[in-house]
Amino acid sequence: MGALLVIPRGAYSFGRMEVLDVVDGQQRLMTFEILLAALRELARALGQDQVADLLDPLLLNTEGPQMQDRR
Repeated sequence: MGALLVIPRGAYSFGRMEVLDVVDGQQRLMTFEILLAALRELARALGQDQVADLLDPLLLNTEGPQMQDRR
């Protein structure tokens, strides 16, 4: 089961459809990935290549079986 966040937008009123903002787990994961990518690029810009290299495996799956050439 995934994570889901439902947030009411404004007050409720009789005769009107309730409007909700829905944030699912995928959106939160994507936001976290964007943050990690920004930190990696900042580290590279500041000359902190070791830090950037530590963040790379969190963003890129270059070692997984799905990335291997099947020839």
